[in-house]
Amino acid sequence: MELDAGGRAVRLSNPDKVYFPEKGYTKRDVAEYFLAVGPG
Repeated sequence: MELDAGGRAVRLSNPDKVYFPEKGYTKRDVAEYFLAVGPG
């Protein structure tokens, strides 16, 4: 999977890996959150 981060393609391996099991948040969720709150 690739995400666009400030005009650059960033490859995200294993996007469905659960990082926070108590909430069910995945690696993809965390990456999308950082993209949403970060500059650019």
